[in-house]
Amino acid sequence: MHRHIIPSALVLLLTALVCDVSAQHGHTGFCGDCHTMHNSQDGQPMRFDSAAQPLPQLLRGDCVSCHMGLNSSTNLAATTSKIGRRSVVRGMQASSPGPRVMSESPPTYIWGDSAGRSGGTLAGGNFYWVAINDAFGHNVTTIPGVPPDGRLGNTPPGGPPLSSSLRCAGTNGCHGNTMIEDQLLSLEKAHHSNVQGTVDGVTVGGSYRFLLGVKGVEDPDWEWTVSDQDHNHYAGEVRTVETNLPSQATMSGFCARCHGDFHNASSGKTSAGEGGPSGFASPWIRHPNDYDMSAREEYSAYAGYDVRAPVARASAVMTTGSDGAAGANQRIIMCLTCHRAHGSPNNAMLRWNYRGWPGPGGQDGCQLCHTTKF
Repeated sequence: MHRHIIPSALVLLLTALVCDVSAQHGHTGFCGDCHTMHNSQDGQPMRFDSAAQPLPQLLRGDCVSCHMGLNSSTNLAATTSKIGRRSVVRGMQASSPGPRVMSESPPTYIWGDSAGRSGGTLAGGNFYWVAINDAFGHNVTTIPGVPPDGRLGNTPPGGPPLSSSLRCAGTNGCHGNTMIEDQLLSLEKAHHSNVQGTVDGVTVGGSYRFLLGVKGVEDPDWEWTVSDQDHNHYAGEVRTVETNLPSQATMSGFCARCHGDFHNASSGKTSAGEGGPSGFASPWIRHPNDYDMSAREEYSAYAGYDVRAPVARASAVMTTGSDGAAGANQRIIMCLTCHRAHGSPNNAMLRWNYRGWPGPGGQDGCQLCHTTKF
């Protein structure tokens, strides 16, 4: 009798596992593309990097295994699914869908062309440049080739020291559940439950780019193609007084977890914030965040969404009106208006090279908003 019970139990267990996985929204690929039962096949490890140590979640690779390389129109074709990234035995195919955020060769970066796009670089930029200069990006040391910050160490500008160097996810990381230390465990089920388009921030899979708690609207090809009608929608908040705590649902509020001094009333703030004694008002001592430009006439010329210096929207108007609109509550300054999240070839990981302006054909991102000062 026992000879039949054990196989039957195994069948039921495997059936339950298959049903659970296939039921998760977002999963379209073969399980073995990402997972391995024992990290062993013919006596060889099944990890993409051939390492012998098994990974959590029965995974064959970490974040870098899927997100390293050059972007192309093949791997970034707009799709309703972000999983199903088929792999070869020892690594991901160049044509596998998914964003590449760390390139081993120089990616193309163009700011200010007719479409406002950045060549082969996606919305977040690329970690390639931080391996060259600490000032060009976030020093995420779990990425091969990215060293710790030689000047700042583990202390982010405008915030208290971290307990370790930056990671992709988890504690001291950005993505996933930051209450969980291990970066892979912090992303549990996120790829299987990934929500495409408008996200509410309730779960990791339902948060903007897996930044837990952050709302927004995700562009399906990560801004590989981008225009005023084709882009990410970032969440912002219209603040008028400094006592308004930064919402963790906004992009700037999320950044303030580490860079608190750059956002008034942030829990991570160690000094005066943006407005100093004046509060959340001019004269500023730091550039404001979560500030609606429609409140000042000087910025009225920023009348339509400009992908060279993107602005955020309040939640109430996140999905209303034209994608190119930038009216009241749709013209909110945020951290990513000026900076790339991962890295850029410019100082302070800026979108543009402000040190190169003025110059031949001189245009600087600052003047896209500060229209009366040039």
